Amino acid sequence: MGKKNATTQAVNEDKEINHTRANKPHFFNHKPKKTHQPTQAREIRAQETNSLLTEILSELKTKNKLKLEEQNARKEKEERKAKADEEEKARDEARFEEVRYSMYI
Repeated sequence: MGKKNATTQAVNEDKEINHTRANKPHFFNHKPKKTHQPTQAREIRAQETNSLLTEILSELKTKNKLKLEEQNARKEKEERKAKADEEEKARDEARFEEVRYSMYI
């Protein structure tokens, strides 16, 4: 603690702190205080609930169908690629068999 802090503390200890704005809101706090009022619950009828649930269910079904189609397309693409790789490997082996006899002659 520096010299200035020590002297300031000694001077300020003798004074009473007078809060002139104690009952007023803080300067930087511009939000009004919320008073607790009972919230009015909206009654939702069973018909509205059922219609909302059916709409949500149909939306989820369409999203799931799209995801399933994407997965199937990705799976088919991987299968085609694997099949093409196997065919290329078989062609390479066949060429090597043709060339192998000429290598040792």
